[in-house]
Amino acid sequence: MPIKDEDRRQIIKYRFEKAMEELTEARDNARLEHWSLAVNRLYYAAFHTVSAVLLAHGISSKSHSGAIMLFGKEFISTGRLDESAGRLLARLSSMRNTGDYDDCFDWSADDVQPLFEPTEKFVVLLKSIYFPQE
Repeated sequence: MPIKDEDRRQIIKYRFEKAMEELTEARDNARLEHWSLAVNRLYYAAFHTVSAVLLAHGISSKSHSGAIMLFGKEFISTGRLDESAGRLLARLSSMRNTGDYDDCFDWSADDVQPLFEPTEKFVVLLKSIYFPQE
């Protein structure tokens, strides 16, 4: 069943709000030097942003990898967004998986801190394009 326009708008709004909260959570975890948790939250901020943008275009996916693949196909491959956005998503996804699932492993400040600025720019840019009223 198709989503009504107002429902779609509310879901998009929620996903962008969630992404902004996750950026705050990433910074909070970084202050505590919980680097794997920080990269997890950065990933989810980017993922919720991607899912909001896809929904704004009437596209959805049932999996994280599917959403990232569809975002790449619709926005990176077409030139709507720079390839650096695709590389950032791939890196965050890989790092999140490693940090969450690999035994005896934790990311360091040197690994994670450089990802804050590009992730924040990614989220803020796409929010300003697809949900500017908030």
